[in-house]
Amino acid sequence: YYLWHYRLYDFQDLQTTAGEAIQVIQPGFRLAESGPDFFNAQLKIGGVLWVGNVEIHVKSSDWERHRHQNDRAYDNVILHVVYEHDREIRIPNKHQLPVLELKGRIAPHYLQNYQQLQNNPSNKACGGLIKGVRRLTLMNWLDRLAFERLEQRGGRIQELLQQKGQNWEAVAYLLLFRAMGGKVNALPFEMLANSLPHKAIIQCAEKLELLEALLFGQAGLLSSTFSESYPQKLQENFRYLKSKYQLEPLQPSQWKFGGLRPAGFPTLRLAQLAVILHQYPNLFAFILQHTAANALITALDTITPSTYWDTHYVLDKVSKYREKKLGQAALHRLLINAFAPLLFLYGQKRAKLYYQEKALALLEALPAEKNHVLKKWNQPQPIAIQSALHSQAVLQLQQHYCKNMRCLECAVGHELVRTNNKSTFT
Repeated sequence: YYLWHYRLYDFQDLQTTAGEAIQVIQPGFRLAESGPDFFNAQLKIGGVLWVGNVEIHVKSSDWERHRHQNDRAYDNVILHVVYEHDREIRIPNKHQLPVLELKGRIAPHYLQNYQQLQNNPSNKACGGLIKGVRRLTLMNWLDRLAFERLEQRGGRIQELLQQKGQNWEAVAYLLLFRAMGGKVNALPFEMLANSLPHKAIIQCAEKLELLEALLFGQAGLLSSTFSESYPQKLQENFRYLKSKYQLEPLQPSQWKFGGLRPAGFPTLRLAQLAVILHQYPNLFAFILQHTAANALITALDTITPSTYWDTHYVLDKVSKYREKKLGQAALHRLLINAFAPLLFLYGQKRAKLYYQEKALALLEALPAEKNHVLKKWNQPQPIAIQSALHSQAVLQLQQHYCKNMRCLECAVGHELVRTNNKSTFT
């Protein structure tokens, strides 16, 4: 498919196996669905212009092995492109199918390079070979991958918009909750967001203590017997809110503390979340207003829970004094995983390129993420992943290309397959 699509074969004096001259005007467009491999190809065969489908096989006999002779979708194939022609094929109208054999017209380095990519045991198929790729090719590809990742995330947010009746504020809340949960508690945070009426958050936002009571109570974390006055006050407030909004709290067992540092405990994240909602109840409007990375970081850098949390990580258990500001890493995850994709989708749906550019600029202004995938990509260091824009791009590359060995759909693989100093054909 790849060789045909990019015309990577010796096309001088092309002929069918029957001796008719072939001129490829347009190789056609790849079909991912069932049916012929390329549609709307334009060819001259024996001086006659043909427009139709092209089927690709390793051997001519694969036509019958794949039972195409029983499928009427293949009746309008105008050319059978094969590596090796091993038998004649007739289609239902009984005429002999024109065949182009590419054996002897393909430079050997294409297959050799491709096999090297496919057989590379590295965590990325290209391994150390990526050092030979032009920097311009690599940087352009990473920019495209970052764009692709935002588009994919936008697709998931689009589903949330439909569920929330196109309410951008409600979706912004949901994304905020999920991001505050991190990998470990993303699901219970999402369940919490979905269990709370939007109006309840808005109406409680004026008073931080009331908002904490709403979040902790609905999370199921106020069901214990407390000795301290502050959690007791939260309990009292939640009893009123539960009745007012007809709430059914989550089970406390859904929250995970194991394996987390105290700074990442869901109780502390809930307290920090309460402050964000308290200061910015109209969250989506806040995101649109502060699209520059520095402005968002400055605005959220002041997020500090109430003084009770200076000496607590969980309710009713005193710890050493420490101010519990939202950490830089957590803040960056929030911007990368929630705000940037939301801005990007909003720009797409409203046909406002400004917000799409701001989403990309936001990622570019943030430092690169640190995780095991990115660590492997930097050992040995073939590329400098300096911003969140490119760390997101590398994650997209690893998850959707390298992992599935889609080297021929990758700009890096595309360039490496073509690399050669030879010009002979076999």
